[in-house]
Amino acid sequence: MIQFELASIDQISSRMKTFAHMDALADLPEYFEADVENGLGGKSGFPFKAAVFNMEQGTRLDKIIPFFRHHPKLQNVDIILANELDYGMKRSGNLHTTKELGKALGMNYAYGIEFITTKYKQNGDSQALHGNAILSKYPLYDVKLVHLPIEHEWYNMPNDSRLGVRMAVMAKIQPEPGREVGIVSVHLENRATPEGRKRQLIYLLEQVQAHFGRLPVLIGGDMNTNTVDGDAPGSMDVFLQNEAEQQRRMKIIPQLEPLMDCVKDYGYSYEDCNIMIKPTRRKPMPDGSTILLNLDWFFQKGLNCSKPERVETLLHLNELVNAPDALLQHDGFELSDHDAITVEVTF
Repeated sequence: MIQFELASIDQISSRMKTFAHMDALADLPEYFEADVENGLGGKSGFPFKAAVFNMEQGTRLDKIIPFFRHHPKLQNVDIILANELDYGMKRSGNLHTTKELGKALGMNYAYGIEFITTKYKQNGDSQALHGNAILSKYPLYDVKLVHLPIEHEWYNMPNDSRLGVRMAVMAKIQPEPGREVGIVSVHLENRATPEGRKRQLIYLLEQVQAHFGRLPVLIGGDMNTNTVDGDAPGSMDVFLQNEAEQQRRMKIIPQLEPLMDCVKDYGYSYEDCNIMIKPTRRKPMPDGSTILLNLDWFFQKGLNCSKPERVETLLHLNELVNAPDALLQHDGFELSDHDAITVEVTF
């Protein structure tokens, strides 16, 4: 399990004055280590069902866990490519949310740190970590973390100063003897241009190729394909014109986000493993409105994918099988600001 002294956050912050970001983090080896647990699941065989789910910090874990257990489209998921999972943050009960999910769902996990908040003292955080994970009913091995090129410097955000960069977790599974699959959970930058996200993805795909070689690969995560420069003032105003503009952009993501063509250049496909036109993000705006965005994707190479689905993560009790009593008063509750997507996978 990843553990480090909170005082080291202050030490690294002081180094940021004179060192490049990743050089400053070099004195924190835990940042580069994956937290891996393989004692919770033991599945074998094909096919498997995978999900992508940005869990918005995991602050609603008490409802997300029964949602996975009782939703007919999620209760048989074998792999979760998860984004935005807290570890030791007061807002999520100072829990290791990935570990709690793994124990509750019978899934092994590999977790990596994306960000460390520098506001841990005022927040009451015990570890102050936030990251991405692979949860899997198959054992995970040959795990590696990939830290992506910086397209936005979060350390300079006055109210949300963070150490760390966007990143991915990679691991291998072996569903059958002699048959391995590479699995990747990634979170690209929202506060960047489409070209910036393409640069991050190219870097990731090069790392994936070096790590997995000729293996078939499934990549999934929050690609933040918002079609704009998310760091520009008023960048979301274009979506506020009307709902038709939101729908129009959702339909033409490959035209507006060059990373989609980049994926194909590296031999991956996405039409077979995604519903192409889908809202997966409900972004609240200061005026009380909500913008719908299409951000979450699977990319695959060397696999057969079928039955892609989107699972709305507003809690609708009539969709659950034998919903537990603890959920009865929470009909309509938002489990995350992202919806989940799923796909079935075989060779």
